Amino acid sequence: MAILKTCCCLKSVRDGSFASGIYTMIFYTLFVTFGTFHLTPKIENKVLFGLGLLALFLSGMCVMSSALLLVGLCADNRIFLIPWLVFVSLATLLDVFLCVYFTVKDVRFRTFLKHAKNVI
Repeated sequence: MAILKTCCCLKSVRDGSFASGIYTMIFYTLFVTFGTFHLTPKIENKVLFGLGLLALFLSGMCVMSSALLLVGLCADNRIFLIPWLVFVSLATLLDVFLCVYFTVKDVRFRTFLKHAKNVI
C-alpha cells in the first residue's frame, strides 16, 4: 500500500488536511448561509423541499465535522477524520444525485417544450 508524502500541492499530508478542513468549512458555511435564505416552504414539490432540507442538514454537519477535523489535526488525533469523511461523502453523493435528477428533469421538460411547439 502506498503511503502519501504530499497532499494538495503542499509539503505534507498534514498541511493538506488543514487546507481541506478550512476550505470545506468555508464552503459549507456559505452553502448553509445562502441555502437558509433561499429554501422556502412555498416549493410545490415536497420531495425537493425535503432534499433541500437534507442538503442543509448535511452541510451543517460538514461544517461541524470540519471543525472536528481541525481540532483532531491540532491534537494529533486521527479518529476525528472519520466524521469529516462520512459527512462530506454523503453531501457529495446527495449533490451528484440532485445533479442527475435536475438534468433528467430538464431533458424531459425540453422534450415537452419541443413537442408542444410543434403542436402549436
